[in-house]
Amino acid sequence: MAQLKQEVATLERLQRETDARRTEEAQLASWPATYACCSVVSPRLGDVPEALARADAGGARLHERLSWSSARRRRTEGWVRERQYARRAHRLLKQYEEVKEQRDQIVKLGPEGRVHL
Repeated sequence: MAQLKQEVATLERLQRETDARRTEEAQLASWPATYACCSVVSPRLGDVPEALARADAGGARLHERLSWSSARRRRTEGWVRERQYARRAHRLLKQYEEVKEQRDQIVKLGPEGRVHL
């Protein structure tokens, strides 16, 4: 019985080795097709470093433009706020002058003064 178990183990080991050899042979058989594919793609890969450098430069330019645009937007928003503040201040100044004129007129007429409309 022990001899049969040993023979089974040997046969199983040989089967695994045969399967591994067949897998390697299949990979080896597909090598020419893989090589042909690589030889077609390989010339195109020569441009990859240059393309990456161009993409990096383009990204840097875009980042610079976005930074500039963002700074310009913030500056424009500041101008808009200042303009709104100036308009509001102008309206308040105009109201102040009108109220001051009315007050001066009241003071000029005195406590018994009458306004003719």
